[in-house]
Amino acid sequence: MDRYRIEGSLGEGAMAQVYRAIDLSLNRPVALKILKADAGTRPLVRQRFLREAQASARLSHPNIVQVYDAGESEGRLYLALELVPGRTLEQVLDEGSPPPRKFIGWMERVARGIHHAHQHGVVHRDLKPANIIISDTGEPKVADFGLAHLVESESALT
Repeated sequence: MDRYRIEGSLGEGAMAQVYRAIDLSLNRPVALKILKADAGTRPLVRQRFLREAQASARLSHPNIVQVYDAGESEGRLYLALELVPGRTLEQVLDEGSPPPRKFIGWMERVARGIHHAHQHGVVHRDLKPANIIISDTGEPKVADFGLAHLVESESALT
């Protein structure tokens, strides 16, 4: 991961940690998702992580977090993702109910992003407020395709 300079932690899930980083080759900020060392030794977890990269890389939509790069460094798998400054919908809702028109607008755009994924054979399978980022400009973006299923795939792996 010599291409990336980690600047701080953004969060942590069961299988991966997410960092704010700078892509040194392109000089742009990214969210760097790195598979945890203990998870990376399990073949099924590694396959799922790579499946997330493949599923997300198929998608280009303003309401889906974009994948920029995927790779492995020193035995650790990583994804470089679009960095979306903002808060998750879960965080927004924890602070109270947003105005109905604003919330409906967000959900309409999330639905358009999910529809785009479905048109490209990708089913998210874990859509929840924690996986929707509301950007600082008010644009919702669907994130974390870690449990995605590729419709035309012959594998049962999800």
